[in-house]
Amino acid sequence: MVCLYEASYLCVQGESTSEQARDFAHRHLEKGLEQNIDQNLAIEVNHALELPLHWRMPRLEARWFIEVYEKRQDMNPILLEFAKLDFNMVQATHQEDLRHVSSWWRSTRLGEKLNFARDRLMENFLWTVITFINIIDDIYDVYGTLDELELLQMLWDINAMDPLPEYMKLCFLALYNSTNEMTYDALKEHGLHIIFILEKRGDVPKSIQCYMYESGASEEEARKHVSYLIGDTWKKLNEDGAVEMAQCMYQHGDGHGIEYGETKDRVLSLLVEPVRSLSSE
Repeated sequence: MVCLYEASYLCVQGESTSEQARDFAHRHLEKGLEQNIDQNLAIEVNHALELPLHWRMPRLEARWFIEVYEKRQDMNPILLEFAKLDFNMVQATHQEDLRHVSSWWRSTRLGEKLNFARDRLMENFLWTVITFINIIDDIYDVYGTLDELELLQMLWDINAMDPLPEYMKLCFLALYNSTNEMTYDALKEHGLHIIFILEKRGDVPKSIQCYMYESGASEEEARKHVSYLIGDTWKKLNEDGAVEMAQCMYQHGDGHGIEYGETKDRVLSLLVEPVRSLSSE
C-alpha cells in the first residue's frame, strides 16, 4: 500500500486514476496507523504520508532509510554496512567540494565586508552556489536605499558602476567575476552559454502571505491552497524531471532564511556527521 501511495506521486496532469489511487492508499494507510501495526512499518508509513519519496532529496532520504533499516529485525548486516560505506564516501566527496567553496567564499571577503548580509555558506552549498542571491536579497530587503537599488537593478555593465556605493561595487564585482567564470566553465566544458540565465535575479514574495493578502484567506486556508499548487506543479515537473532541493529547504517553512531548526539538522546529517559503521559500534 505504501508503494502504491508513493507511485501515485509520479503522475502527470490528466492522470485521474493515479489521483484516485493516491486517495485510496492514503485512507487505508491512515486506518492502518490507527491499528497496532509493526512499529518500524508505522515509521515508514508516517514518513511517506509526511512527504512522498519522489519529493524528497535522495541523499537525505538515504541517510534516513539507513537509520530506519538498521532497526529492523530482518536487516542484512552486510548490505547495511555497504550502504553506510557508500554514504560516508559520498559525504567525504561533498566535504572536499565544500572546502573548495569555503576557500573561494573567504577569498571574496564578502562575509566580513557586508556584515548585514546572511552568511549561509553551508545551506547554500546544498543548492550549489547561490550565495550571491542571498546577498542581493539582503541588499534589497535590509540595506540598500531606493535610489541605490534602482541603480543596481539597471546595471550589468562593469563600466557603469561608478554611481554605486562602495558596498554595492564590492558585491557587484564579485558577482560579475564569478558569473563570468561559471559561464566560461560551462561553455568550455559543456558547450552551454548560460550567461543570460545567471543574470536573472530578483525578490520572490512569500506565497502564503501574498495569497492571504489577495484573497482574505486565513493562514490555514492559504497553506492548503499553496500545498495544492505545489502538488499541481509537481505534476507538470514530472513530465520533464525536477530537482527536490526547494521542496526540502522550504518543507517546514523558510528553511533558508532561518539559521536554526530542521535545515541545520539536515545540513549536519548530509555534510558533516558520518554514519557510524557496525564495526565501530
